[in-house]
Amino acid sequence: MKKTIDPGNTRKSINFLDNIVYSRQKDLEGNELELKMSIMLQNGNSEMRLAAGRDDEGEDKSPKPAILWIPGGGYRGCDKNLMVAEMAFLADADYVVASMYYRSSAQGHFPDQIVDVKTACAFCGPMGQSMRSIQIISG
Repeated sequence: MKKTIDPGNTRKSINFLDNIVYSRQKDLEGNELELKMSIMLQNGNSEMRLAAGRDDEGEDKSPKPAILWIPGGGYRGCDKNLMVAEMAFLADADYVVASMYYRSSAQGHFPDQIVDVKTACAFCGPMGQSMRSIQIISG
């Protein structure tokens, strides 16, 4: 029995860019700490089209709204990639999603964590060529 499966091509691909350093801070012991974020966004297979010498003129290239995902943990610790499925859901809805690592309470005293969030927002601001606005979600 022969069966054909058509995966379709209606869903755009999602890019996941990991370990982007958005800041360097000192921990409580004075050691340098790299604060990193991950960014997830739809790109519609643009790399493959450009490699083939084609571009989709009908594709919407306008700036997308951005969400800064702040993982929960009561500032005791966080895993910026723990909620990747939820981030993918938002990326499918045409948002640019940035999930950030921040200093835990063992690495910095309050308000260091708020400073890290503000720094991540400022880092995303210059990348605004592909972002329309930044919304903040905390898990």
